[in-house]
Amino acid sequence: MRRIKWAVFLFALVLQCAVFQELIQKPVVTYDGLSLKDPSLSQATLVFRLNVENPNPVGLPVREATYRIRLQEKEFLSGALENIQLSPQAVSRVAIPCTVQYLEFYQSLIDIFREDSLSYHLSGTMKAGPFSILYQAGGKVPLPKPPSIALAGIHVNRIQNTGARVTFSFHLQNRNDFRFEIQGLDFDLTVGEISLASGESKKTTSLENEMTTLDLPMDISFINLGLSAFQLLSKSSADYRLQGHFYILSPGGKTIPLSFQNSGPVQIRR
Repeated sequence: MRRIKWAVFLFALVLQCAVFQELIQKPVVTYDGLSLKDPSLSQATLVFRLNVENPNPVGLPVREATYRIRLQEKEFLSGALENIQLSPQAVSRVAIPCTVQYLEFYQSLIDIFREDSLSYHLSGTMKAGPFSILYQAGGKVPLPKPPSIALAGIHVNRIQNTGARVTFSFHLQNRNDFRFEIQGLDFDLTVGEISLASGESKKTTSLENEMTTLDLPMDISFINLGLSAFQLLSKSSADYRLQGHFYILSPGGKTIPLSFQNSGPVQIRR
């Protein structure tokens, strides 16, 4: 008799669950993209965004939201989110954060700068009400970019028979969304096929996400460079080739050189 009662009870329970599933609709999980929080040269917090649409007139609790993250085809992080409540007939936003140290995947900052992005794959299960909803997405995480440099202008402050006082104006561009600091730079500059100047700056320069101008005054000797340098500085423009190194701090506090080169036309003003 007791077995019969248990069988009837279990049958009723299964029937209620089946009826419940027919009465409510399955929520829909969509991937809404990736954002970077607190990015720097060495790390960033990746925030994966999910939209969970609950079409039902009642709220649904999420019993468990699991996630699995792979970076560069390697297992990186897995876990579960708790205490998620889906509002009735609304889209609830769920964020999955994880902090990535770039040097876990690359040997040095130089290697990071050589790459454009880090591949990722996100997957998991959202258990809401009686439903288990699978989701997955993939894409690229943008990596930090090195600064760029260009010769913006040459200003001849003073010119004499034996030499000239010249200011070289360089444009430094930070192509990241965070502040970038360089500890100095060195350069070799060729203008109009003349090796016009070599120099360095030991000034620490903080680069925001905008163009920064660095002015370096130098003395040019016509005795060493000859008449061609005098004739060059008498022109209104010329082509240049620039190469050298930025000096930046690695995450371990060591100063490392980062090579650069650029070329193009430049205006010469007096």
